[in-house]
Amino acid sequence: MRNRHAWISLFIICFLPLACLKAAQGSDPDSEGTWVTVPPQSLRVAAGSPLDFSAMVPARPAGLDGALTIDNGRLTFADHARPHFNCGMLANGPGGALVFPTHEQSDELAEQMRRHGYSLARLHQIDIRLLRNAAGPMQPDPEQLDRFYYLLAALKSRGIHWMLDIFSHGHADLAGGNWFQPVSINDLRVRIHFDPTARQAWTDFTDRIFAARNPYTGASTLSDPALAFVTGANENGILFSGKPAEPLPPLLTARYAQWLKQQPPEPGNTDMPVKFGDDATHSGTFRRFVSDLEIETYRWMEGSLRARGFKGPVLGYHEWYAGQTSRTRAELPIVDVHAYVGEVTSFAKGAPLFMPSSTQDAGLNAWMLNASARWLDKPFVSSEYGEAFPNPHRFESGLLFPAVAAFQGYDMVCRMASVPVEMAVPRQGGKAIGLRGYSVGLDPTERASETLSALLFARGDVRQGTGGVAIRYGAEESRQAGSVILPVAVRRLPLLVRFGLVAPDRAASLPADMRQLSAIDTGGTSALAQAAQRLGLYQGNPALTWPGLMASLRSSGALPVGNISDPSKGLYQSATGELTLDQHAGSITIVTPRTEAVSSIMPMGHKALKVLSVASLDAPAVVAASALDGEPLASSHHILLVLSSDSRNTGMYMPGYGDRRQVGDWGSLPIRMRRVKAAIMLNSAYAGAILSPLTLAGEKQGNLLLTRKGSGFGMTLDTAPDGYLPTTFFVLDLQ
Repeated sequence: MRNRHAWISLFIICFLPLACLKAAQGSDPDSEGTWVTVPPQSLRVAAGSPLDFSAMVPARPAGLDGALTIDNGRLTFADHARPHFNCGMLANGPGGALVFPTHEQSDELAEQMRRHGYSLARLHQIDIRLLRNAAGPMQPDPEQLDRFYYLLAALKSRGIHWMLDIFSHGHADLAGGNWFQPVSINDLRVRIHFDPTARQAWTDFTDRIFAARNPYTGASTLSDPALAFVTGANENGILFSGKPAEPLPPLLTARYAQWLKQQPPEPGNTDMPVKFGDDATHSGTFRRFVSDLEIETYRWMEGSLRARGFKGPVLGYHEWYAGQTSRTRAELPIVDVHAYVGEVTSFAKGAPLFMPSSTQDAGLNAWMLNASARWLDKPFVSSEYGEAFPNPHRFESGLLFPAVAAFQGYDMVCRMASVPVEMAVPRQGGKAIGLRGYSVGLDPTERASETLSALLFARGDVRQGTGGVAIRYGAEESRQAGSVILPVAVRRLPLLVRFGLVAPDRAASLPADMRQLSAIDTGGTSALAQAAQRLGLYQGNPALTWPGLMASLRSSGALPVGNISDPSKGLYQSATGELTLDQHAGSITIVTPRTEAVSSIMPMGHKALKVLSVASLDAPAVVAASALDGEPLASSHHILLVLSSDSRNTGMYMPGYGDRRQVGDWGSLPIRMRRVKAAIMLNSAYAGAILSPLTLAGEKQGNLLLTRKGSGFGMTLDTAPDGYLPTTFFVLDLQ
């Protein structure tokens, strides 16, 4: 996650001229297969089209239900409704420009976000967009400030709540300077924990921008019930945002010395680290100091926001680092975690890229590390996740993450994006660029993934699990080095059953169908035990290995009879049977009453689900069928079909092998889509059917009459259908 946000902005300013990158020589191994050009076209979803998901968003202005609050560990509105949010991130303006949209663009953007099914907008990089061209400290660009306020009003009027980041970058002077150079010792996100000057800068910015009256809503932003969440400072963990090679600021070391005097004597290393990355930072004493400082800072931010009229949840400490993350989160009223499979942290030539599949250990462990951070008695949100371009497997992110989120009962999910919707595929020339990491609104592959996410999570096609496993985690566990990272087998339990951490004093209040475990193997954390593990003489607590866990889950009934999970074979199936991940096959399968889908990271032969069957798939892709008329898929007469593989830029070159690559040349417009064909069968009792390929915006391109084949209708989906524009969407109408 480190430096990602700065690079999103940096490519807008530095990389718009395509000359910033010289074309690399040689062929790209990912270019194999057939690729078709995506011509310039509108991406505006029309009202009433198969891709119009506006029915998922309340048809009234946001905030009419009252402020979002936390009640007994759950999010609730004043009318006691229990919401969950499908979030679209707004880190930039249209086309990725580092500005807020104009009034006209804001109205169009808000309407399109509604039609995409987004009920929440996360406004990121507010500080940099308002102050990058500031005349002085706290002197926002008047035009950008006006646009910001109007955008909030446009979103609110269309039923879309807000999430705001007060500090995204935290540059020390908040005006001028190099916003894109990663900072640490002068980073306000770090210094806000111990530096009164930094806290004053945060307070001044909050008062100037968020506590002031918005002329378009008539209220201050902080007091407006349309504001659902506030992040005081994005990714501001002290040991996360602090650059490892830099010295600890004197103010921080002074706070540590003061804190030590207030602690009872205890064994262990209490030496003061010299740099953020020193080994001493991993001592239990210093980790507890860092955690205490973070908790105090969170409470100060929360109190400051409450004093200015904000009633909703305050988010923070959503990143991972080698410290006391779980100890800090245990003291917060809500938990927010950022999750990535193969981040893009730099757009510069030569920058490394790691692009695993979510079905591989590296990718799966990344998702499950974050899923295992949930606390059962707190709301749980993921305000940032991604499996970003140019990862060729990113088509699968529309299945696994939203399905796990729905199964576990997350309260909000938000894919990392420059902007989540764009109005058109641009023409070549001028300042238009092609795809980059997190260009979700322009990427045909990620647009398809967000469509599936809206159905599985926002519409609720994947149902929430019941029962499951609770991991007792208290002060004793948090004192153990590395306890924030649970054993691998335990971390993957969210694929199988409802899962979360619980404080020992709250364990008695859990439902009887929650199996309680202690995931900290005290015998395995000693130096002797760790040495024995390396020699293969000690295998850890048997209860925390897959044989022990599976035996416990089956004997307790948490996994029902017939569940096909077999982790020794890389096979995981949720207790509801709706989600199945097969590591050996590289596939993810979803089977729910309204949606069925399968993804594969390799060409695939016959795969029968329940209503949908795939006879063949000639390239890595996702295939899905989803009812649009409120009926079960088996009896639906209006079905959305999705077929999505990879997309890339013309001339793109990422040298390397497999999932380890480097940035060579991002290429340029036009965008190209991988052509993939899927022969499928849909069981149906209807007599006739018409298949229509859609544009990327959801408009019908033509009609193909189908005839019955056995128990339903067989057809071949093609992302480059002859005579039509390339697409990832089709609609099947039955009668």
